[in-house]
Amino acid sequence: MNPSTVRIPYAQSLLWIAFFAAFILCVSLDTHLVFFDLIHRNPHRTLSDVIAMMTMQSALIGVLAAIGALLVFTVPQVFQAALVDVAHRAFGNRSRFSVLAALPITAILTWYWWDYLTPSDLGLGITAPPDWTPYQHGISTSRYLGALAFQAPATLLSFLYLDAKVRGRSVRPVLYGAIAIAFGISIYWGHVMTQDQIRFQERETSRSLN
Repeated sequence: MNPSTVRIPYAQSLLWIAFFAAFILCVSLDTHLVFFDLIHRNPHRTLSDVIAMMTMQSALIGVLAAIGALLVFTVPQVFQAALVDVAHRAFGNRSRFSVLAALPITAILTWYWWDYLTPSDLGLGITAPPDWTPYQHGISTSRYLGALAFQAPATLLSFLYLDAKVRGRSVRPVLYGAIAIAFGISIYWGHVMTQDQIRFQERETSRSLN
């Protein structure tokens, strides 16, 4: 296993990570629109509005999600590829397993690039409540665990992708499985957003009647 055998699969899997980030957000948004606006029949949007949002807004969010994923996961991917390359001198082809052991460290890199390279206050206080305070950068237990939760599937995808390449097998089963999991997550997330929106709408309706 030479350096290019490691670097190329990690570069390719990084692009797949960006694709899946865009895929999950786009499908989640479209699922939410279908459940809330079409099935639940939101009176504030027409069918043409929903279709426009499913095309234009989903595409924009997908592009932003892919860019954000590249910003956050590029350095962790480089770190993991370098780790496998260095460990190969001592452990041979088994060095690819080192990224699993180093996941807690990789998650720190993920947190750092997420915390400092992605927008933290999208509303900038404009639509926030009166007690709004600017986002404070820094690591905490919850932020670290959040970074670990996002890095774990990214690491697993890259590991399985490289493992298939090393063994001379097709990466299609890995990608098909990842697509199925991403699709399930997207549908679930879209349904959760719908339920939250329905509850919010019901509270607002009840408040206006009182």
